[in-house]
Amino acid sequence: MRRFVFPLLMTVMWCAATALGLELYVRLVIDDGMQYDLEMWKYAVDVKVVSADPLIGHRHGANRHATLMGVTVATNSRGLRDREFEVARTEGVLRIVMLGDSLTEGWGVPVEDTFAKRVERLYAARGVAAEALDKIHNPAGLDISARLPEEVALSIFAEIVQLRRAEQPQPVPVIPYEVDPVCGMKVEVATAKHRADHAGRTFYFCNPRCKEKFVAAPDRFLAAKDELRSR
Repeated sequence: MRRFVFPLLMTVMWCAATALGLELYVRLVIDDGMQYDLEMWKYAVDVKVVSADPLIGHRHGANRHATLMGVTVATNSRGLRDREFEVARTEGVLRIVMLGDSLTEGWGVPVEDTFAKRVERLYAARGVAAEALDKIHNPAGLDISARLPEEVALSIFAEIVQLRRAEQPQPVPVIPYEVDPVCGMKVEVATAKHRADHAGRTFYFCNPRCKEKFVAAPDRFLAAKDELRSR
């Protein structure tokens, strides 16, 4: 019996010592804080938690803290990599929803260098108060009976468009035009090919024939135009 126990014990001790040596080697030599695979493992252990929604899989845990790829990654009480903020929108402050993956989250960069913070600084430089944050809105998006992740994303984008259009109505472009003094047709000033100057004013025509008639007797057509206005 002893012949088997001693070799088995030595094998277990050798395996444990080897594992400990490998662990120390990885931590002290290989792990310089910039190994992508190791950092992703730390990210999964220190920051992420299993989501109650099976369609999401995992999400950031609340109030988590880790050093990944040489930068600090800290989440707030809502599990977002940001400062604490209220769900209710601040009056007079532009709110921008940032949707994305690790690029939006800012993998490998300090939080102040993420896209969200860069957008905030761009608006601040123009004197506009803005919050470019991963905000929580419940329920998210317009009600289109979304179930799959891509459907939820579509509903959120649709709501963003709806809110942006409501807050920033698009002005109807005004196209300047003049009336052909000969035939009465409307002529777009920017694209008019036929023009003539008379008495310090430029007149626009729909075709060369109208221009010729006007140049031959401008006072005649202007008098007729004034007569129509006086009626």
